[in-house]
Amino acid sequence: MTNRHRKLTHRTVEGFRANGGDAVYWDGELTGFGVRVRASGRKNYIVQTRVCGRQRWFTIGPHGPVTADEARVRALEILALARKGIDPRRAAAQSGETSAGTPAETPTVAQLARRFSSG
Repeated sequence: MTNRHRKLTHRTVEGFRANGGDAVYWDGELTGFGVRVRASGRKNYIVQTRVCGRQRWFTIGPHGPVTADEARVRALEILALARKGIDPRRAAAQSGETSAGTPAETPTVAQLARRFSSG
């Protein structure tokens, strides 16, 4: 049995419980996007993808401070970079993002438009 749900939302993630070990629950709409529930009960949004043929896991951030919708947007960004053959970790380091994948400074709408219109 796979742990796949129609769509990961705040409500569905809140309902996930630790079952004696780590578990990953996958989003049914966005392939590679999920939430990892640790045995301790801690929940982190994750993305699994391939970059240049190698499988990579990325932690987006903890459930609570990061909403399911915010995590989904970040997952889309990571997956888009991976499809272009760009390692998202290197792209984050070059753009000044923190290790959790959140911007050190919030970009303006104009900066976001420039970033996404060039691809």
